[in-house]
Amino acid sequence: MLLIIILTSVVISTFVVEVGFVYVMTCKRLKAKGLLRRDFALNAYVLFVPSLLGDFWLNMTRGSWMFRELPHELLFSSRVQRHVNESSGRDLATALEWAAILNEIDPDHIKARELE
Repeated sequence: MLLIIILTSVVISTFVVEVGFVYVMTCKRLKAKGLLRRDFALNAYVLFVPSLLGDFWLNMTRGSWMFRELPHELLFSSRVQRHVNESSGRDLATALEWAAILNEIDPDHIKARELE
């Protein structure tokens, strides 16, 4: 029963994070162009808190499973950024895959690896 609850919460948090992230980042682009309407902005603020909580839960559950470690950061994108900058091998490949997904929605959300 506990496993079903955890899996359900991971699926729900993933959905909330994805929908919230896409909506909030779209509003961010519209605001930069001066095209953001007030009702869209209000919806973005309403979605922001559940998305933030979902991001935290996603990072604690699915992120811990993907990167095989407990999180050092509160949010998933911060964890991905750390792995892009510091990891190698499987963790780097996973981080780069997620960086590409996040950057499709919000360009430069995850910065490229700084080579020395």
